[in-house]
Amino acid sequence: MPKADIISALPVELLCHILSLLPTKQIFATSCLSKRWRGLYQRILDINLDDTEDDRDQDAYFDYTDIANALICSRDQPLRTLTLLSASPFVNSSSLRGWLGEAINRKVEHVNLTFLQHSPTAPHLLV
Repeated sequence: MPKADIISALPVELLCHILSLLPTKQIFATSCLSKRWRGLYQRILDINLDDTEDDRDQDAYFDYTDIANALICSRDQPLRTLTLLSASPFVNSSSLRGWLGEAINRKVEHVNLTFLQHSPTAPHLLV
């Protein structure tokens, strides 16, 4: 007799909270688990973007920005928190302004931006 899928039986709000704790790329991987998990990423209230794993490879960074765009831009729900931790030399003002603009449009309550030391242009991106 197959075991019950206890995690999928949890309320949507709790599943979304669990997803918000995962690394950015893994959030999308959960969409393949079952029909119930598809689209849950659009309902996450707290988005944590962390590019520190993709900070040296430009192609990986661009894949990361595609995922970040989907997480932020393809949602109808409000956004409680947007956190960005960036160590990438590829971070650019266009992406950053786009993400912040979308977060503001979704009535974000908190924004946390952290640019690590080896991204010297980061403080100037918002100017």
